[in-house]
Amino acid sequence: GDDKKDWSCKAHGNRSRFEPGCAWAGKSCAKDQLCCNIGFNCIVKDETFVGCVHAVQKSTWFAKKLPLPAGWKGDFIGAGRTEYSVPAAPEGQPVAGTTMYCFMAMLPDSQEVDLMKLAKQGKASIFACEASDVFHSWQSAKNGWDTGEATLANTDVFIN
Repeated sequence: GDDKKDWSCKAHGNRSRFEPGCAWAGKSCAKDQLCCNIGFNCIVKDETFVGCVHAVQKSTWFAKKLPLPAGWKGDFIGAGRTEYSVPAAPEGQPVAGTTMYCFMAMLPDSQEVDLMKLAKQGKASIFACEASDVFHSWQSAKNGWDTGEATLANTDVFIN
C-alpha cells in the first residue's frame, strides 16, 4: 500500500556501536561492575575473574536467591540492570530518523474486534504509530507454573 512507499532496506550509513555500560551473562563485569541481565549479579570468582552470575530466579510472583557456582569466592561487586533509558544522540550527530511500528494480535469474533475498531477510529493505541498491523490470533491454552499459578500460553500466536 501507499503507507510503505517510503520504506526500503537501503542502509542509512554505518551502524553506530552502542556500549550498554554493562556485561552480559557469563562475561566479565570488571569494567562496568554491572550486569545487563535481570537476576544476574557481578560477583568475584577468583583473583583473575569477576563475572555476571545468575543470582536470583525471578518471575511475576517470586524472587528466589540462587546458590553461587561451586568454586566462586562470592564477593558482590554490582547488581543486574533493570529498565533504563538510552541517551539521545549528541547535538549535531547525524541520525537516521525515528519511526514507531506497532502491532496487535486480535481474536476474531470476540470483543477484541470492537476494541480494535474503536482504537482505529480514534487513531489510538497501535494506530497512533507511523505503521501498524493487526494479526488474527486464536484461543490460547493455560500452562501451570511451579508456583501453582497459571498463565496463558500464547507464544505460538506470535510465531505464526
